[in-house]
Formats: sequence, C-alpha cells, structure tokens
Amino acid sequence: MSTPQNFAEWAALAAAPTGVRLDWPAAPFSNCVVTAATGYPAEVLKPLVLSLRAHSDAPLVVITDRGDELKAAYPDAGLVIYP
Repeated sequence: MSTPQNFAEWAALAAAPTGVRLDWPAAPFSNCVVTAATGYPAEVLKPLVLSLRAHSDAPLVVITDRGDELKAAYPDAGLVIYP
C-alpha cells in the first residue's frame, strides 16, 4: 500500500482497508475541510455547507451516507464525499 498524500485519503484507507477513492477537484489545493454529517438530509445541511464555503474555498470533505443527495443539492460547493 502506498503512502497516502493527505489526511482524508489516510482516513479513507484506515476505515476501509481496500481503500476508498475520493473524487478530488482537479485544481491544486493545500488544505481541506473535513466534517461529518451522516444521517442528515441535504436541506438540513444547507447552513453547514454555506457557512464552511463562506470561510474557505478548500475542498469540503463530508463524511455522509447521503453523498449522491448532497452532490445533487450542492453541485458547485466543491464537496468531496467520504462514504
């Protein structure tokens, strides 16, 4: 197993030994924001997503069981879904 390049990839590998490939943005970045939101529908998470996005343009890694729903609700928010 290769050395992960960032914390979120390391966390994904630690949680799933087979590895979880995260869909990172194509643009270069030097940090990311990680938050957990499992069990919450997209409309409930709107204040969280908007607040985090207002303070940072870094990729927003969301640990959630509703990744497709969140990506559909916030297509331009730069979300990286951790299933």
